Amino acid sequence: MPLTEEQKKERKREASRKYREANREKIKEANRKYREENKEKDRLRNKNYYENNREKVRERNNKYREKNKDKIKERNKNYWEANKNMRNEAKRKYREENPEKVHKSDMIGNWKHRGVIHDDYKSLYNKYMNTDYCECCGCKLTTGKPRTSTTKCLDHCHITGLFRRVICNGCNVKLPKQPKQHPQIINNININEDIS
Repeated sequence: MPLTEEQKKERKREASRKYREANREKIKEANRKYREENKEKDRLRNKNYYENNREKVRERNNKYREKNKDKIKERNKNYWEANKNMRNEAKRKYREENPEKVHKSDMIGNWKHRGVIHDDYKSLYNKYMNTDYCECCGCKLTTGKPRTSTTKCLDHCHITGLFRRVICNGCNVKLPKQPKQHPQIINNININEDIS
């Protein structure tokens, strides 16, 4: 009695499954070799697929993250704990190899933490770094520690947070003290007004 189409398909699936089980390492090696030889081709294919199916991919990823929130959180926690030394080493290496970028990032972060408000922090950083003379008294500015009266400072309004000028530490401490305001009070002030 001849086999039906469904029986033929089932036999083929079974033979394929047995072959995969018997040759698992051989198949794994062939797949690895193919991926290695076709990296660029795979990258372009994946990129094209993502660009053509962006919303579909995002929706699928969002569903997965929503469904597996706790699992992802636990996996990330375990990864960060297991790789703490590696992360610290990578940070240290990055800081050594990119001192200018790190300095810029640290300075801007410090200004934001202190409440300095500016439209373009990169241009503010460039202005700060390129200012050699106090914009108040005209003395030659210095940097580094220990702080002296000529140490470079970024002057800003403590009420609105707006940047005013780059001055020396001597001029900065001579300026009248401004009370530091609660963020809610700052929100009620028109920051376009000059309160100085």
